[in-house]
Amino acid sequence: SSRLTQGGWRSKPISSRSGRPGFFGAPLYVLRKWASSRLTQGGWRSKPISSRSGRPGFFGAPLYVLRKWASSRLTLAVGHSLCDRPDPPDMSGARTVLARVLLSLVPLLMGASPDSPSPSAPEPSERESREADFEGTIRLGGEYDSNARRRADDGSVTPDGLTRYFLALEGRLPSTENASLQLRLQQGGKLFVQTSEADTLLTEAGMTYQHRLGSSLRLDLDVSLKDRLERRSRQDYSRGRAVAGPTLRLDPVVVRGRVGWRYFAFRPNPTSSSHGPTGSIDVGVHIVEGLQLQTQYTLSQRRFRADRLTRREDLVQRDEGTKRRDGLHVVRVGGAYRSSVILQAHYLFWANLSNAYGQGLRRHGVELGATIPLPWRLYVSSRLRLQRTQYEDPLLVGANFTVDENNRNSAIASLTRVIGDHWELEARYRLFLEEFGSASAYQRQTGFFGLGYVFD
Repeated sequence: SSRLTQGGWRSKPISSRSGRPGFFGAPLYVLRKWASSRLTQGGWRSKPISSRSGRPGFFGAPLYVLRKWASSRLTLAVGHSLCDRPDPPDMSGARTVLARVLLSLVPLLMGASPDSPSPSAPEPSERESREADFEGTIRLGGEYDSNARRRADDGSVTPDGLTRYFLALEGRLPSTENASLQLRLQQGGKLFVQTSEADTLLTEAGMTYQHRLGSSLRLDLDVSLKDRLERRSRQDYSRGRAVAGPTLRLDPVVVRGRVGWRYFAFRPNPTSSSHGPTGSIDVGVHIVEGLQLQTQYTLSQRRFRADRLTRREDLVQRDEGTKRRDGLHVVRVGGAYRSSVILQAHYLFWANLSNAYGQGLRRHGVELGATIPLPWRLYVSSRLRLQRTQYEDPLLVGANFTVDENNRNSAIASLTRVIGDHWELEARYRLFLEEFGSASAYQRQTGFFGLGYVFD
Protein backbone atom coordinates (compact mmCIF):
# COMPACT_ATOMS: atom_id res chain seq x y z
CA SER A 1 0.00 0.00 0.00
CA SER A 2 2.78 2.45 0.88
CA ARG A 3 4.68 1.69 -2.32
CA LEU A 4 1.63 2.25 -4.52
CA THR A 5 0.84 5.62 -2.95
CA GLN A 6 4.35 7.09 -2.93
CA GLY A 7 6.73 8.44 -5.54
CA GLY A 8 6.14 7.48 -9.14
CA TRP A 9 2.95 5.49 -8.40
CA ARG A 10 0.81 8.49 -7.43
CA SER A 11 -2.31 9.42 -9.40
CA LYS A 12 -0.37 12.62 -10.15
CA PRO A 13 3.24 12.21 -11.26
CA ILE A 14 4.80 13.85 -8.17
CA SER A 15 7.91 12.54 -6.44
CA SER A 16 7.50 12.14 -2.66
CA ARG A 17 10.92 13.61 -1.97
CA SER A 18 11.42 16.51 -4.38
CA GLY A 19 7.86 17.35 -5.40
CA ARG A 20 8.92 16.98 -9.05
CA PRO A 21 7.48 14.43 -11.47
CA GLY A 22 8.79 10.91 -10.77
CA PHE A 23 10.45 8.68 -13.38
CA PHE A 24 7.50 6.27 -13.59
CA GLY A 25 4.77 8.72 -12.64
CA ALA A 26 4.69 10.76 -15.84
CA PRO A 27 4.34 7.91 -18.36
CA LEU A 28 1.72 6.15 -16.22
CA TYR A 29 -0.24 9.36 -15.82
CA VAL A 30 -0.09 9.99 -19.59
CA LEU A 31 -1.11 6.39 -20.32
CA ARG A 32 -4.12 6.65 -18.05
CA LYS A 33 -5.24 9.93 -19.62
CA TRP A 34 -4.74 8.62 -23.15
CA ALA A 35 -6.65 5.40 -22.48
CA SER A 36 -9.52 7.32 -20.92
CA SER A 37 -9.80 9.63 -23.93
CA ARG A 38 -9.54 6.81 -26.51
CA LEU A 39 -12.02 4.56 -24.76
CA THR A 40 -14.71 7.26 -24.68
CA GLN A 41 -14.70 8.03 -28.43
CA GLY A 42 -16.76 6.51 -31.26
CA GLY A 43 -17.92 2.95 -30.66
CA TRP A 44 -16.05 2.97 -27.32
CA ARG A 45 -18.70 5.07 -25.59
CA SER A 46 -19.00 5.08 -21.84
CA LYS A 47 -22.42 3.48 -22.37
CA PRO A 48 -23.01 0.65 -24.84
CA ILE A 49 -25.30 2.65 -27.16
CA SER A 50 -25.70 1.89 -30.85
CA SER A 51 -24.93 4.92 -33.03
CA ARG A 52 -27.94 4.26 -35.25
CA SER A 53 -30.80 3.14 -33.03
CA GLY A 54 -29.81 4.59 -29.70
CA ARG A 55 -30.35 1.17 -28.15
CA PRO A 56 -27.64 -1.01 -26.63
CA GLY A 57 -25.72 -2.65 -29.49
CA PHE A 58 -24.34 -6.20 -29.54
CA PHE A 59 -20.74 -4.94 -29.74
CA GLY A 60 -21.38 -2.01 -27.42
CA ALA A 61 -21.58 -4.18 -24.30
CA PRO A 62 -18.19 -5.91 -24.67
CA LEU A 63 -16.56 -2.58 -25.55
CA TYR A 64 -18.12 -1.05 -22.45
CA VAL A 65 -16.83 -3.98 -20.40
CA LEU A 66 -13.34 -3.52 -21.82
CA ARG A 67 -13.37 0.23 -21.15
CA LYS A 68 -14.53 -0.19 -17.53
CA TRP A 69 -11.87 -2.86 -16.92
CA ALA A 70 -9.07 -0.81 -18.49
CA SER A 71 -10.09 2.31 -16.58
CA SER A 72 -10.21 0.44 -13.26
CA ARG A 73 -6.87 -1.29 -13.87
CA LEU A 74 -5.01 1.89 -14.92
CA THR A 75 -6.52 3.88 -12.08
CA LEU A 76 -5.48 1.22 -9.57
CA ALA A 77 -1.94 1.12 -11.00
CA VAL A 78 -1.31 4.86 -10.80
CA GLY A 79 -3.60 6.18 -8.10
CA HIS A 80 -5.63 3.94 -5.82
CA SER A 81 -4.29 2.63 -2.54
CA LEU A 82 -4.72 -1.06 -1.82
CA CYS A 83 -6.29 0.01 1.45
CA ASP A 84 -9.35 1.13 -0.55
CA ARG A 85 -9.90 -2.32 -2.01
CA PRO A 86 -12.46 -4.67 -0.40
CA ASP A 87 -11.18 -7.31 1.98
CA PRO A 88 -10.28 -10.63 0.34
CA PRO A 89 -12.94 -13.33 0.59
CA ASP A 90 -12.83 -15.70 3.52
CA MET A 91 -10.93 -18.80 2.41
CA SER A 92 -11.78 -20.89 5.45
CA GLY A 93 -15.17 -22.09 4.22
CA ALA A 94 -15.43 -25.73 3.25
CA ARG A 95 -16.80 -25.08 -0.22
CA THR A 96 -14.14 -22.51 -1.07
CA VAL A 97 -11.31 -24.75 0.07
CA LEU A 98 -12.82 -27.67 -1.84
CA ALA A 99 -12.74 -25.55 -4.98
CA ARG A 100 -9.07 -24.82 -4.31
CA VAL A 101 -8.32 -28.51 -3.92
CA LEU A 102 -10.14 -29.33 -7.16
CA LEU A 103 -7.95 -26.76 -8.89
CA SER A 104 -4.95 -28.90 -8.00
CA LEU A 105 -6.30 -31.57 -10.38
CA VAL A 106 -6.34 -29.15 -13.32
CA PRO A 107 -2.81 -30.13 -14.47
CA LEU A 108 -4.06 -33.70 -14.77
CA LEU A 109 -7.02 -32.67 -16.89
CA MET A 110 -5.16 -30.37 -19.28
CA GLY A 111 -4.54 -33.33 -21.55
CA ALA A 112 -8.25 -33.72 -22.31
CA SER A 113 -9.10 -33.48 -25.97
CA PRO A 114 -11.50 -30.76 -27.11
CA ASP A 115 -13.26 -33.53 -29.02
CA SER A 116 -14.29 -34.95 -25.67
CA PRO A 117 -17.16 -33.24 -23.86
CA SER A 118 -16.57 -31.62 -20.51
CA PRO A 119 -18.90 -30.41 -17.77
CA SER A 120 -20.25 -26.94 -18.38
CA ALA A 121 -18.71 -24.08 -16.45
CA PRO A 122 -20.62 -23.01 -13.33
CA GLU A 123 -22.81 -19.97 -13.62
CA PRO A 124 -21.15 -16.75 -12.35
CA SER A 125 -22.51 -15.29 -9.16
CA GLU A 126 -24.03 -11.80 -9.02
CA ARG A 127 -20.85 -10.35 -7.55
CA GLU A 128 -18.67 -12.08 -10.14
CA SER A 129 -20.81 -10.78 -13.00
CA ARG A 130 -20.67 -7.13 -11.90
CA GLU A 131 -17.19 -6.62 -10.44
CA ALA A 132 -13.68 -7.31 -11.66
CA ASP A 133 -12.26 -10.45 -10.09
CA PHE A 134 -8.85 -12.10 -10.40
CA GLU A 135 -7.57 -15.31 -8.86
CA GLY A 136 -5.01 -17.99 -9.50
CA THR A 137 -2.69 -20.63 -8.12
CA ILE A 138 0.94 -21.59 -8.57
CA ARG A 139 2.47 -24.95 -7.61
CA LEU A 140 6.07 -26.11 -7.51
CA GLY A 141 7.48 -29.45 -6.44
CA GLY A 142 9.44 -32.58 -7.19
CA GLU A 143 8.16 -35.72 -8.89
CA TYR A 144 9.25 -39.28 -9.65
CA ASP A 145 8.22 -40.69 -13.04
CA SER A 146 8.63 -44.42 -13.70
CA ASN A 147 8.27 -43.94 -17.48
CA ALA A 148 9.76 -40.57 -18.37
CA ARG A 149 9.60 -41.12 -22.14
CA ARG A 150 6.00 -42.46 -21.97
CA ARG A 151 6.74 -45.62 -23.94
CA ALA A 152 5.34 -49.15 -23.87
CA ASP A 153 7.12 -51.74 -21.74
CA ASP A 154 9.52 -52.98 -24.42
CA GLY A 155 12.79 -52.57 -22.54
CA SER A 156 13.13 -48.83 -23.26
CA VAL A 157 11.25 -47.60 -20.17
CA THR A 158 13.35 -45.04 -18.29
CA PRO A 159 12.53 -43.85 -14.74
CA ASP A 160 13.67 -40.37 -13.74
CA GLY A 161 13.11 -37.53 -11.32
CA LEU A 162 11.90 -34.11 -12.35
CA THR A 163 10.83 -30.67 -11.22
CA ARG A 164 7.24 -29.75 -12.03
CA TYR A 165 5.47 -26.40 -11.87
CA PHE A 166 1.95 -25.29 -12.69
CA LEU A 167 0.36 -21.83 -12.97
CA ALA A 168 -3.35 -21.10 -13.38
CA LEU A 169 -4.84 -17.62 -13.75
CA GLU A 170 -8.49 -16.65 -14.12
CA GLY A 171 -9.93 -13.18 -14.43
CA ARG A 172 -13.46 -11.84 -14.74
CA LEU A 173 -13.73 -8.35 -16.12
CA PRO A 174 -16.32 -5.88 -14.79
CA SER A 175 -19.50 -6.19 -16.82
CA THR A 176 -22.71 -4.47 -17.70
CA GLU A 177 -26.09 -5.76 -16.64
CA ASN A 178 -26.24 -8.00 -19.73
CA ALA A 179 -22.63 -8.90 -20.53
CA SER A 180 -19.59 -10.51 -18.92
CA LEU A 181 -16.13 -11.56 -20.06
CA GLN A 182 -13.89 -14.19 -18.49
CA LEU A 183 -10.23 -14.90 -19.34
CA ARG A 184 -8.19 -17.93 -18.24
CA LEU A 185 -4.63 -19.14 -18.62
CA GLN A 186 -2.97 -22.38 -17.54
CA GLN A 187 0.71 -23.06 -17.97
CA GLY A 188 2.75 -26.01 -16.76
CA GLY A 189 6.16 -27.51 -17.30
CA LYS A 190 8.40 -30.36 -16.21
CA LEU A 191 12.19 -30.56 -16.29
CA PHE A 192 13.80 -33.99 -15.91
CA VAL A 193 17.10 -34.64 -14.17
CA GLN A 194 18.59 -36.99 -16.79
CA THR A 195 15.98 -37.52 -19.52
CA SER A 196 16.17 -33.97 -20.80
CA GLU A 197 14.66 -34.85 -24.18
CA ALA A 198 11.35 -35.47 -22.36
CA ASP A 199 11.17 -31.92 -20.94
CA THR A 200 7.69 -30.59 -21.66
CA LEU A 201 5.93 -27.22 -21.72
CA LEU A 202 2.12 -27.19 -21.79
CA THR A 203 0.08 -24.01 -22.27
CA GLU A 204 -3.68 -23.52 -22.44
CA ALA A 205 -5.60 -20.25 -22.80
CA GLY A 206 -9.28 -19.46 -23.16
CA MET A 207 -11.92 -16.76 -23.25
CA THR A 208 -15.66 -16.88 -22.51
CA TYR A 209 -18.02 -14.04 -23.37
CA GLN A 210 -21.65 -14.08 -22.26
CA HIS A 211 -24.36 -11.71 -23.49
CA ARG A 212 -27.74 -11.92 -21.77
CA LEU A 213 -30.70 -11.51 -24.14
CA GLY A 214 -33.44 -11.90 -21.56
CA SER A 215 -34.30 -13.30 -18.17
CA SER A 216 -33.86 -16.89 -19.35
CA LEU A 217 -31.84 -16.64 -22.60
CA ARG A 218 -28.13 -15.96 -23.03
CA LEU A 219 -25.65 -16.03 -25.93
CA ASP A 220 -22.21 -17.50 -25.21
CA LEU A 221 -18.90 -17.39 -27.08
CA ASP A 222 -16.04 -19.64 -26.02
CA VAL A 223 -12.52 -19.77 -27.51
CA SER A 224 -9.78 -22.13 -26.27
CA LEU A 225 -6.24 -22.89 -27.41
CA LYS A 226 -3.77 -25.50 -26.17
CA ASP A 227 -0.16 -26.23 -27.09
CA ARG A 228 2.22 -29.00 -26.01
CA LEU A 229 5.93 -28.59 -26.68
CA GLU A 230 8.66 -31.16 -25.99
CA ARG A 231 12.40 -30.74 -26.25
CA ARG A 232 12.61 -33.61 -28.77
CA SER A 233 9.17 -32.95 -30.31
CA ARG A 234 8.04 -36.59 -30.34
CA GLN A 235 4.52 -35.73 -29.19
CA ASP A 236 4.19 -32.03 -29.96
CA TYR A 237 0.72 -30.81 -30.88
CA SER A 238 -1.61 -27.85 -30.73
CA ARG A 239 -5.38 -27.88 -30.68
CA GLY A 240 -8.17 -25.41 -30.24
CA ARG A 241 -11.75 -24.50 -30.93
CA ALA A 242 -14.13 -21.56 -31.13
CA VAL A 243 -17.83 -22.20 -30.46
CA ALA A 244 -20.88 -20.04 -29.87
CA GLY A 245 -24.52 -20.65 -29.10
CA PRO A 246 -27.50 -19.99 -26.84
CA THR A 247 -28.11 -21.05 -23.25
CA LEU A 248 -31.74 -21.39 -22.22
CA ARG A 249 -32.59 -21.59 -18.52
CA LEU A 250 -36.02 -22.91 -17.62
CA ASP A 251 -35.61 -23.92 -13.98
CA PRO A 252 -34.82 -26.61 -13.12
CA VAL A 253 -33.64 -27.36 -16.70
CA VAL A 254 -30.74 -25.71 -18.52
CA VAL A 255 -30.22 -26.32 -22.26
CA ARG A 256 -27.03 -25.28 -24.08
CA GLY A 257 -26.34 -25.44 -27.80
CA ARG A 258 -22.93 -24.81 -29.40
CA VAL A 259 -21.63 -24.70 -32.98
CA GLY A 260 -18.17 -23.70 -34.19
CA TRP A 261 -14.83 -24.89 -35.53
CA ARG A 262 -12.02 -27.02 -34.11
CA TYR A 263 -8.52 -28.06 -35.18
CA PHE A 264 -5.79 -30.51 -34.15
CA ALA A 265 -2.21 -30.12 -35.43
CA PHE A 266 0.20 -32.99 -34.73
CA ARG A 267 3.61 -31.61 -35.63
CA PRO A 268 5.66 -34.86 -35.79
CA ASN A 269 3.22 -36.31 -38.37
CA PRO A 270 1.08 -33.74 -40.24
CA THR A 271 -1.03 -36.50 -41.83
CA SER A 272 -2.68 -36.94 -38.41
CA SER A 273 -3.67 -33.25 -38.27
CA SER A 274 -7.31 -32.33 -38.86
CA HIS A 275 -9.85 -29.52 -38.67
CA GLY A 276 -13.56 -29.09 -39.20
CA PRO A 277 -16.91 -27.95 -37.79
CA THR A 278 -18.18 -29.08 -34.42
CA GLY A 279 -21.46 -28.85 -32.56
CA SER A 280 -22.95 -29.97 -29.27
CA ILE A 281 -26.12 -29.91 -27.21
CA ASP A 282 -26.12 -30.13 -23.42
CA VAL A 283 -29.10 -30.65 -21.12
CA GLY A 284 -28.70 -30.27 -17.35
CA VAL A 285 -31.34 -30.82 -14.67
CA HIS A 286 -31.05 -29.60 -11.06
CA ILE A 287 -32.69 -32.29 -8.93
CA VAL A 288 -32.10 -30.84 -5.46
CA GLU A 289 -29.68 -28.29 -4.06
CA GLY A 290 -26.17 -29.36 -5.02
CA LEU A 291 -27.24 -32.27 -7.27
CA GLN A 292 -27.26 -31.96 -11.05
CA LEU A 293 -27.74 -34.54 -13.81
CA GLN A 294 -26.30 -33.86 -17.26
CA THR A 295 -26.49 -35.30 -20.77
CA GLN A 296 -24.29 -34.05 -23.60
CA TYR A 297 -23.90 -34.99 -27.25
CA THR A 298 -21.03 -33.70 -29.43
CA LEU A 299 -20.45 -34.20 -33.16
CA SER A 300 -17.15 -33.17 -34.76
CA GLN A 301 -16.20 -33.49 -38.40
CA ARG A 302 -12.49 -34.15 -38.90
CA ARG A 303 -11.08 -33.16 -42.28
CA PHE A 304 -7.58 -34.32 -43.23
CA ARG A 305 -5.26 -33.21 -46.01
CA ALA A 306 -3.96 -36.78 -46.38
CA ASP A 307 -5.55 -39.25 -48.80
CA ARG A 308 -7.62 -42.01 -47.27
CA LEU A 309 -6.51 -45.64 -46.98
CA THR A 310 -8.51 -48.49 -48.50
CA ARG A 311 -8.29 -52.27 -48.18
CA ARG A 312 -8.70 -54.56 -51.13
CA GLU A 313 -7.97 -58.28 -50.91
CA ASP A 314 -5.92 -57.94 -47.71
CA LEU A 315 -3.91 -55.14 -49.27
CA VAL A 316 -4.01 -51.69 -47.66
CA GLN A 317 -3.23 -48.89 -50.11
CA ARG A 318 -3.70 -45.16 -50.50
CA ASP A 319 -6.66 -43.90 -52.51
CA GLU A 320 -5.14 -41.05 -54.50
CA GLY A 321 -7.35 -37.96 -54.80
CA THR A 322 -9.84 -38.94 -52.07
CA LYS A 323 -9.24 -37.15 -48.79
CA ARG A 324 -9.89 -38.74 -45.45
CA ARG A 325 -13.03 -37.60 -43.59
CA ASP A 326 -14.07 -38.66 -40.08
CA GLY A 327 -17.16 -38.06 -37.99
CA LEU A 328 -16.58 -38.26 -34.23
CA HIS A 329 -19.68 -38.81 -32.07
CA VAL A 330 -19.36 -38.41 -28.29
CA VAL A 331 -22.09 -38.98 -25.67
CA ARG A 332 -21.62 -38.09 -22.01
CA VAL A 333 -24.17 -38.95 -19.30
CA GLY A 334 -23.71 -38.44 -15.59
CA GLY A 335 -24.12 -36.22 -12.60
CA ALA A 336 -22.38 -34.26 -9.88
CA TYR A 337 -23.11 -33.51 -6.24
CA ARG A 338 -21.51 -30.47 -4.61
CA SER A 339 -21.86 -29.75 -0.92
CA SER A 340 -19.43 -30.33 1.93
CA VAL A 341 -18.16 -33.13 -0.33
CA ILE A 342 -17.91 -33.21 -4.12
CA LEU A 343 -18.87 -36.37 -6.00
CA GLN A 344 -18.91 -36.94 -9.76
CA ALA A 345 -19.78 -39.90 -11.99
CA HIS A 346 -20.02 -40.05 -15.80
CA TYR A 347 -20.36 -42.58 -18.59
CA LEU A 348 -18.87 -41.71 -21.98
CA PHE A 349 -19.18 -43.25 -25.43
CA TRP A 350 -17.03 -42.37 -28.46
CA ALA A 351 -17.66 -43.52 -32.02
CA ASN A 352 -15.33 -42.43 -34.82
CA LEU A 353 -16.78 -43.17 -38.26
CA SER A 354 -14.35 -42.72 -41.15
CA ASN A 355 -14.28 -43.16 -44.92
CA ALA A 356 -10.72 -44.49 -44.53
CA TYR A 357 -9.86 -48.03 -43.57
CA GLY A 358 -8.35 -48.58 -40.11
CA GLN A 359 -9.54 -45.32 -38.54
CA GLY A 360 -12.85 -46.44 -37.07
CA LEU A 361 -13.20 -47.07 -33.35
CA ARG A 362 -15.73 -47.37 -30.54
CA ARG A 363 -14.83 -46.54 -26.97
CA HIS A 364 -16.73 -46.91 -23.70
CA GLY A 365 -15.53 -45.08 -20.60
CA VAL A 366 -16.43 -44.49 -16.96
CA GLU A 367 -15.15 -41.59 -14.85
CA LEU A 368 -15.54 -41.35 -11.06
CA GLY A 369 -14.30 -38.52 -8.84
CA ALA A 370 -14.54 -37.46 -5.21
CA THR A 371 -13.17 -34.73 -2.96
CA ILE A 372 -13.73 -35.16 0.78
CA PRO A 373 -12.63 -32.98 3.73
CA LEU A 374 -10.77 -34.57 6.66
CA PRO A 375 -9.79 -33.26 10.10
CA TRP A 376 -6.89 -30.79 10.51
CA ARG A 377 -7.76 -29.04 7.23
CA LEU A 378 -6.81 -32.07 5.16
CA TYR A 379 -8.58 -32.84 1.90
CA VAL A 380 -8.38 -36.05 -0.09
CA SER A 381 -9.24 -36.22 -3.79
CA SER A 382 -9.46 -39.23 -6.05
CA ARG A 383 -10.25 -39.79 -9.70
CA LEU A 384 -10.71 -43.07 -11.58
CA ARG A 385 -10.98 -43.45 -15.36
CA LEU A 386 -11.61 -46.82 -17.03
CA GLN A 387 -12.20 -47.31 -20.74
CA ARG A 388 -12.32 -49.99 -23.37
CA THR A 389 -11.75 -49.35 -27.08
CA GLN A 390 -12.49 -51.48 -30.12
CA TYR A 391 -10.29 -50.45 -33.05
CA GLU A 392 -10.87 -51.35 -36.67
CA ASP A 393 -7.08 -51.56 -36.98
CA PRO A 394 -5.02 -50.44 -33.91
CA LEU A 395 -1.88 -49.96 -36.02
CA LEU A 396 -3.46 -47.23 -38.15
CA VAL A 397 -5.37 -45.19 -35.58
CA GLY A 398 -4.44 -41.49 -35.52
CA ALA A 399 -2.55 -39.60 -32.81
CA ASN A 400 -5.69 -37.77 -31.71
CA PHE A 401 -6.77 -40.89 -29.79
CA THR A 402 -3.37 -41.90 -28.36
CA VAL A 403 -1.18 -38.84 -27.68
CA ASP A 404 -2.72 -37.86 -24.31
CA GLU A 405 -2.77 -39.85 -21.07
CA ASN A 406 -6.52 -39.32 -20.87
CA ASN A 407 -6.77 -42.01 -23.58
CA ARG A 408 -5.62 -44.62 -21.04
CA ASN A 409 -6.95 -46.11 -17.83
CA SER A 410 -5.86 -44.07 -14.85
CA ALA A 411 -6.18 -43.75 -11.08
CA ILE A 412 -5.24 -40.55 -9.25
CA ALA A 413 -5.17 -39.82 -5.53
CA SER A 414 -4.03 -36.64 -3.80
CA LEU A 415 -3.83 -35.40 -0.22
CA THR A 416 -3.80 -31.65 0.43
CA ARG A 417 -3.06 -29.80 3.68
CA VAL A 418 -4.29 -26.21 3.71
CA ILE A 419 -2.01 -23.79 5.59
CA GLY A 420 -3.52 -20.42 6.39
CA ASP A 421 -5.50 -18.57 3.76
CA HIS A 422 -3.18 -19.02 0.80
CA TRP A 423 -0.65 -21.85 1.23
CA GLU A 424 -1.07 -25.60 0.88
CA LEU A 425 1.02 -28.76 0.73
CA GLU A 426 0.09 -31.53 -1.68
CA ALA A 427 1.10 -35.17 -2.16
CA ARG A 428 -0.19 -36.89 -5.29
CA TYR A 429 0.07 -40.37 -6.83
CA ARG A 430 -0.92 -41.28 -10.40
CA LEU A 431 -1.14 -44.63 -12.18
CA PHE A 432 -1.63 -45.01 -15.95
CA LEU A 433 -2.30 -48.33 -17.67
CA GLU A 434 -3.16 -49.15 -21.26
CA GLU A 435 -6.88 -49.14 -21.93
CA PHE A 436 -8.78 -52.42 -22.13
CA GLY A 437 -8.81 -53.89 -25.62
CA SER A 438 -5.28 -52.82 -26.51
CA ALA A 439 -2.34 -55.20 -26.92
CA SER A 440 0.16 -52.65 -25.58
CA ALA A 441 1.75 -53.16 -22.14
CA TYR A 442 1.98 -49.47 -21.32
CA GLN A 443 2.42 -48.59 -17.63
CA ARG A 444 3.43 -45.40 -15.87
CA GLN A 445 3.47 -44.29 -12.22
CA THR A 446 4.26 -40.87 -10.79
CA GLY A 447 4.62 -39.51 -7.26
CA PHE A 448 4.55 -35.75 -6.60
CA PHE A 449 5.11 -33.61 -3.52
CA GLY A 450 4.97 -29.85 -3.70
CA LEU A 451 3.90 -26.48 -2.33
CA GLY A 452 1.08 -24.37 -3.68
CA TYR A 453 0.11 -20.72 -3.28
CA VAL A 454 -3.42 -19.49 -3.99
CA PHE A 455 -3.98 -15.77 -4.57
CA ASP A 456 -7.02 -13.61 -5.31
